[in-house]
Amino acid sequence: EAESSGRGVSCNITSQIELEEATKLAYFHAVKSPGLIVQEHIDGDDFRILVVDFKVVAVSKRVPAHVYGDGAHTILELIELENANPLRKEGHTSPLTRITVDTEVIRVLLSFGLTLNSIPRPGVMVMLRDKANLSTGGISVDLTDSTPEENKALVEKLCKSVQMNVCGVDVRCHSVTKVWSEEQNPFKVIELNSRPGCRMHQFPSVGNSRNVVAKILKALFPEVYEKKKLKMNAQKLNEHIEETS
Repeated sequence: EAESSGRGVSCNITSQIELEEATKLAYFHAVKSPGLIVQEHIDGDDFRILVVDFKVVAVSKRVPAHVYGDGAHTILELIELENANPLRKEGHTSPLTRITVDTEVIRVLLSFGLTLNSIPRPGVMVMLRDKANLSTGGISVDLTDSTPEENKALVEKLCKSVQMNVCGVDVRCHSVTKVWSEEQNPFKVIELNSRPGCRMHQFPSVGNSRNVVAKILKALFPEVYEKKKLKMNAQKLNEHIEETS
């Protein structure tokens, strides 16, 4: 695995050929370690839970890049139309990132019996990637208020056990809005991020915006924050993004 943004990560490997291709991709993107991490594939959806000062402040469902069919345009044309969305730009300078057509997109489409020239029926959701990173065109859905306190408490306990007061916890499960249990709703912690991204919480595609930047700044620089010498809110963050985009 590379340092961030899911680069070099392959999911849902089902054959020897796919394993070999995933190995090549991982080594290509490797930054520091010559070794590889192979993990069990966990069914379910991808969730990011942000903890600040050992308290859950935001919960997001991350949805991989996708398009919806209209019965007229090819998948490639639908991607181009989606990329015309003014909220989508290159990199991390905007709430959403443009969708890049690469070998992963082609592979995922082939797994569904589709190509870039396929014309999906109206309303059909066509998944373009396995990974749900915003940096590869995914979107986020805010689920903070609907996440049970029991689930939040488990994540907070985890962060306390490793002394990470600012942490993005990646969880895989079928539902984050139902209480986790081994029998009814099992979950797995995939990763702990010491430098979690904020835009999925600040600018969700669905749901309420969470001003997590202010909470992180307050946790890291409490004295400065309390003296109001350091101010950052969602409006100023928007202005900054507009200036740098």
